[in-house]
Amino acid sequence: MKAKDIMTTAITTLPLQCTVGWALRECARKKFQAFPVLDQEGGLRGIFSIMMVFPSILPPYILSGELSQVTFAPDLEEVHQKLAALRNRPIEGLMKTDPPTVSPETSYLACATILLHVQEHFRILPVIESKSLVGLIAPWDLIKNTEDYGH
Repeated sequence: MKAKDIMTTAITTLPLQCTVGWALRECARKKFQAFPVLDQEGGLRGIFSIMMVFPSILPPYILSGELSQVTFAPDLEEVHQKLAALRNRPIEGLMKTDPPTVSPETSYLACATILLHVQEHFRILPVIESKSLVGLIAPWDLIKNTEDYGH
């Protein structure tokens, strides 16, 4: 099995010139966590993930993970203010550029290995052919076609 056999071809993308606010509305509307970002010529420029917003809006003590109990934290208003300040910024400043990609001929196990070891906060793998985005592979795509999940 190869990437072309498991990839999703109905792809929703974000334009490079969109704002963080617009991208977040698309995340909410589509219920997706990450999108490929394309330039005006249709070339892949990066990946935008909702998880990439959190380092810009959450307090440092939450980001560091050093404080296990944060129910007393009084910073919710600050989070809302930081998020509001981000809304009109271009996504280019937050997105991951040069994400790993595969070709339609890449093996299933190679795709699984890449998705498993991606350290960023997105779990989509763009499939590129002749410099064009032709599909996406998400973790679900790795198991969706397996007949009865092992039984």
